[in-house]
Amino acid sequence: VDERIPQLVAEQQGWFDDLVEHPVEQFTLEGQPLALYRGGFVASVDLSYRLVEGANRRNPIRVPLFIEFTPSQAGYLWAGAPFEAMHGESIRLLYPGLPSERQESYRALSQELLPEAETVLKQMADELNLGLPEALTIKVYERAQDMRASARLSLPSSTQSPAWCEGQSSIKMRLDADARPNDYRPVLAAQLARQLLHQANVDSEWLLKGASLYLASSVDGGKGRRDAEAALDDLLDAVSKGTLYALAEMPPDKKLTPNELRIASIQTLDTIDYLTKLYGHETLELLVTSQPEQDLDLALQSATGRTLAELEADWSESLTRGHARPEWIEVARAFDENAAYAHVEVLAAPDMGGRQAGSRGAEQAA
Repeated sequence: VDERIPQLVAEQQGWFDDLVEHPVEQFTLEGQPLALYRGGFVASVDLSYRLVEGANRRNPIRVPLFIEFTPSQAGYLWAGAPFEAMHGESIRLLYPGLPSERQESYRALSQELLPEAETVLKQMADELNLGLPEALTIKVYERAQDMRASARLSLPSSTQSPAWCEGQSSIKMRLDADARPNDYRPVLAAQLARQLLHQANVDSEWLLKGASLYLASSVDGGKGRRDAEAALDDLLDAVSKGTLYALAEMPPDKKLTPNELRIASIQTLDTIDYLTKLYGHETLELLVTSQPEQDLDLALQSATGRTLAELEADWSESLTRGHARPEWIEVARAFDENAAYAHVEVLAAPDMGGRQAGSRGAEQAA
């Protein structure tokens, strides 16, 4: 592997680590050189595999790829998908590099995306008083299969997630060349926020998921919160069935099915929302900055007087009443519907005909 390619060695190591956890029953990798490219060449590579178990175990998966090979003293090195690079202050952005009719469109997209990403990253870092990363890489893919194959073979072939990031590796995003900021800002913000939390050494999956979505909600135009509100019934259904993961045992994204990840994302965002509304934004800041030196339970108890399990129980009870405060519910229960209707009838009677100053009946209406 060409170590000069940003994040490539770590990502390929993660790729092989995934094969240890999800072994293959069948695997072939065949390639044919296509064209000379930047001192090396680009090859058309066919990746075909079948896992021993899991979502991809029944039928072989075939993924056609374009791979760059760079020259070295010992021959040629695997350099991954061909990218062109663009650099900002904290972010290195890589976009599709093979000459094509869409390459100029991707260059224009990258020129717009890079400053957007820099601005969003700084805004979210300031919100939790976190430092900016020294070097963060975003890789933009045109095809979903390229992004999925570069991440891990165990991802279901039906996975349509527009972004993927694991640990402190690069952020992988699948974008159309004509995408606009509103199309990618919510996903971009969530991934950037997750990278900030990783850099702060946050190791709680609950915090990684929930706090990243919470931070992203301040810059994504409200999309994250609208999605969460739209799925509230699904979350309540999961609570009633007892199918939610405990916050302390929240699995990493790679262990969840697409629907489990959707529910877990809503659950973690809603619990972080509940936490900040009840105990203040500074409590979240304290939890993030205390990781991993201080146990999460101890940090939470110090800030709120509640353990994580107790906070989760409080949140669940609050969720079942739509997060309405008890005093609001008392007001609603005290509301006399019949008396309200009777009052409306009186106000709408002919004797109260005067509604405008100077009109007949105005004094009576007053």
